[in-house]
Amino acid sequence: MFVTKKGPGGSSQGYQWPKGGEWVEMPADHAHELVSIAPGEFEALPELPKGAKAYVAPAPPATETVVEE
Repeated sequence: MFVTKKGPGGSSQGYQWPKGGEWVEMPADHAHELVSIAPGEFEALPELPKGAKAYVAPAPPATETVVEE
C-alpha cells in the first residue's frame, strides 16, 4: 500500500515522512493502522496514483566489517 501524510515531514509509527509529500510504500496492516489512528492526516491507496512519486529512503551508511581468520 502507499500512504501519504497531509502535513509532510516528521515521523510517526516508525516511518520518516518526506517533506515533498511523496507517497511511502508499506505493508497494508501498517497503512490501515495509520489511517485508523488519524484519518484526517493520512491517506492510503493500494497503488501509487498516476504521476505521483514514491519516497525512497536514503540507504543507511555502509559499515565496515572485519572478518578474522
